[in-house]
Amino acid sequence: MPDIVFEITSPGAEDVDRGSKLELYTRLGAREYYIYDSQQVMVPPLRAYTRQGDALIPLALLPTGAVVSPLLGAELWPVGIYLRVIDPDTGLPFRTAEEEWRDRIAEERARIAAQGRADAEERARRAIEKRAELAEERAARAEAALTRRGRRLAHGAALRTGGMWLVGAASNVCWPHASLCLPALGGRQWQVRPPAMAAGLTDHSWTLEEMRR
Repeated sequence: MPDIVFEITSPGAEDVDRGSKLELYTRLGAREYYIYDSQQVMVPPLRAYTRQGDALIPLALLPTGAVVSPLLGAELWPVGIYLRVIDPDTGLPFRTAEEEWRDRIAEERARIAAQGRADAEERARRAIEKRAELAEERAARAEAALTRRGRRLAHGAALRTGGMWLVGAASNVCWPHASLCLPALGGRQWQVRPPAMAAGLTDHSWTLEEMRR
């Protein structure tokens, strides 16, 4: 026989719980006996008995309707449908299985939500890094294209500069100018001269082949 017996009564059963069951638990040696009406019909809803000698006698309730269990060393509080056992160290009710289950569910939901936020942050970070990589690649391609264009422009400029130098040089040493012609001996022909020949820098008109050498 357990030392403590808890009986959850119902309307119409309290007489049995306070009568024949009380006598039974007394004979069986129970040291404490509690009857609780979770429907709050019985007044007061909690009744307590403690052993004194060979009998179970009523145990006085506190003004709050609670009772102190000598064996448990803790208060028992009627709270709604529950008879709550108060933790003497904290002054708070010991948690029920339902409350612990709700807490575990809430913790699991919080963990899942936190993991979801962490995953979303990780996806956002990776997306930002990917966009940065694509931007760097586009910038590198644009820079390479500009470099190639600059080289082409520089090559074209060099060609133009070389061409202009060639034309200028040929105009001075190869190509005669009409304004620099002199009458030839006998007066029937004209001596054609380029500017370099007229200036005394050369004695004949150069060919392009001579100029290249």
